[in-house]
Amino acid sequence: MHQNWHPLTFLAACGESVQSKYGVGYSNQAEVFETVEFITSLVSNWPEETWGKFDQYSIGVVLPYMEQVMMVRSMLKQGPVKDLRLVSVERVYNVQGKQFRVVIINTVRTHHTCRGIDEDNSADYAFLSNSKLLNTAITRAQSLVVVVGDPFSLCTAGKCRNMWIKFLEDCERNKSLYGVTFAQIQDYMDYMDVNKAYKLNPLPWNSQYLTHLQYVKPKQLLLQPMLLTLTLLRFLPGLITC
Repeated sequence: MHQNWHPLTFLAACGESVQSKYGVGYSNQAEVFETVEFITSLVSNWPEETWGKFDQYSIGVVLPYMEQVMMVRSMLKQGPVKDLRLVSVERVYNVQGKQFRVVIINTVRTHHTCRGIDEDNSADYAFLSNSKLLNTAITRAQSLVVVVGDPFSLCTAGKCRNMWIKFLEDCERNKSLYGVTFAQIQDYMDYMDVNKAYKLNPLPWNSQYLTHLQYVKPKQLLLQPMLLTLTLLRFLPGLITC
């Protein structure tokens, strides 16, 4: 019997974003590892009785950069579970109009590549600054949204940081925040003094807060599309569901 995840789940990844040698996109290897590990566990225990047969529309991994797309696809092909090849891995720009039972989002960017860049450049920060891109990604999900990323950077960099704070607070309340506690995130935000108008200048990184994720199964939940939509509306009032 499958133990379902909460409709909004966050998996903290301890890593850093690396810019492509061509200077266009970014990748984050730690997020790739956590994403594939989570997918492998989920596919191996797919709740067919409630979510239907596993197929190419079951899981969509939605990413902002092609470099991350290629890394996730490559690692999925090497996975021990045959069905991993059915997982759809796309850039966020290519998923408009598509629907998946589960959507997994990699935020990719960390403070390592935010140095000296103005936060108004929403295209460069992707899910950290562009709420329209984030709206597109999360509304592709029918039952479950899983975000894999760096919670400290999400809450201290980019125009979407207040939204991410609400998202992580919601996950904390529902015991679906893994690898870090919100108290640790709050300590880091206090240290960075995010209430001041700083220009994304990185300060010492508290990576000791993040631990390798242990996928402890949460309470069994029946995940319905309407429940997911109502939950999302709590932190993203301008949600567009079509």
